[in-house]
Amino acid sequence: MIIEAAGVSDIGRVRPTNQDRFRIFLEEAIFLVADGMSTPKGGEIAAELAAEWLRPSLKNYLQNIEKITDKNVFDALLTTIASINHKVLNYSKEENTDTEGMGTTLTTAFAYNNSVFLAHVGDSRAYLYRAEKLLLLTEDHSLIDLMIKRGEITEEEATTHPSRRALSRYIGMADLITPDLHKIEFSVGDRLLLCSDGLIKELSDRVISEIVSKQASALETCEELVSRANQQGGQDNITVVVIDHH
Repeated sequence: MIIEAAGVSDIGRVRPTNQDRFRIFLEEAIFLVADGMSTPKGGEIAAELAAEWLRPSLKNYLQNIEKITDKNVFDALLTTIASINHKVLNYSKEENTDTEGMGTTLTTAFAYNNSVFLAHVGDSRAYLYRAEKLLLLTEDHSLIDLMIKRGEITEEEATTHPSRRALSRYIGMADLITPDLHKIEFSVGDRLLLCSDGLIKELSDRVISEIVSKQASALETCEELVSRANQQGGQDNITVVVIDHH
């Protein structure tokens, strides 16, 4: 595979700190976006721990396997995310009140043999742009979405509900978490987008599709997405990673 990738993270126009993180490891074809939460210090640390721990953990698991299969990759992702969750949870308990209850979203992609393996926890997202269509690959793990699915509240009630920003799954939970896992074909001409919710809060899928459809480089696309989100208000940190298969 010939892959071009770029990422941009911006503080936005309102928040005092940037609790988002992204990583691009082209050699291993590992990509991620993490969006920290709780206190500014705690959120930054949680996202940083996830961003730094994922690559060595995943790489260590896979390099000891003689033949990589889909099951191997999914097992590696499950093991890696469980270890990251344990690390973040322990850190929040052992440090001071500035990090108590800290957590982070984590959306990661591993490209291998013309496929992409996704692991996802939280409300950051992964999209695939293919054949002039933008496809959402992940499901937001928000408490509100869970309540709507259960019929406890309506979509209209959700817009003003006090728990509308709460997550039902995130890295740093005391309960055992299971990430959503997906495998998709990654073909020449495909464009993969990972992003924090700071992008989605400002730009509709229609606008995102218009931007990623342009014949621009991965970096230029990232820069335009972030710029447009800031123009619309920039109420949150904004982080995007674009991966192109050439």
